[in-house]
Amino acid sequence: MTPSLLPEQIAPYEVFADCPLISGTPLVAHLLGRRFEQRLNERTPEPFDSDFQKALLKTLSHLCAALGCTFGYADRTDLLLYAISNGSDARRLLTRLAAESSAKLSLLMNDVYTFDVRLFECPSAEVARSYFTWKRQRAEIASLERYVSHKLIAAGSDPTSVAGIVEGLDTDGRIDLLRRHGVDYTTLPAWQRHGSSVYTMQDESRGPHLVIDLRLPDQTQYEAYLARHIG
Repeated sequence: MTPSLLPEQIAPYEVFADCPLISGTPLVAHLLGRRFEQRLNERTPEPFDSDFQKALLKTLSHLCAALGCTFGYADRTDLLLYAISNGSDARRLLTRLAAESSAKLSLLMNDVYTFDVRLFECPSAEVARSYFTWKRQRAEIASLERYVSHKLIAAGSDPTSVAGIVEGLDTDGRIDLLRRHGVDYTTLPAWQRHGSSVYTMQDESRGPHLVIDLRLPDQTQYEAYLARHIG
């Protein structure tokens, strides 16, 4: 499997508002929800908020349709988008991404939610795929940590000691702890464990249309999955 691209490795490819975009270049936009973790924790003590996730996916779908993106990924708080640059101005694209994503999610949630946006002009589709792989890996780690913390606190553990307990367990240890608390982590909804995606499907009868995928393949099949949509 192609190794994931760490944030510091993709940083040299970031483009800023005063930069022109090169036509035909793979673009990755990373939309970071501003204070979303804190706000979600205030909304519910549960590890995931299904209503918010639905709104986040609808926001991702809107952006894919409006901006011509062929693939997008959503975890609990962030969005990733992939497209081929048409050579437009970076400032215009960054502004539109921030404005449309914030407006759409705020409308759906009947409250104000805003995104920060980072834009990367990748030298190849492989680099773009690598960044999507990294984001999923981080989402999976965070999901498991969130479930373990939730169960420990619900069982009476001191919230200030939970982080240290979680940090001292490897992946198998965390899954085993959840099992001992009555949760089979491997059977939880895939969108909670792996995130979700939106992609463009080409269909002769219907034409191009968007598909929401709540059941991403496991890591052994994920590289091939990304290659079908990012290339």
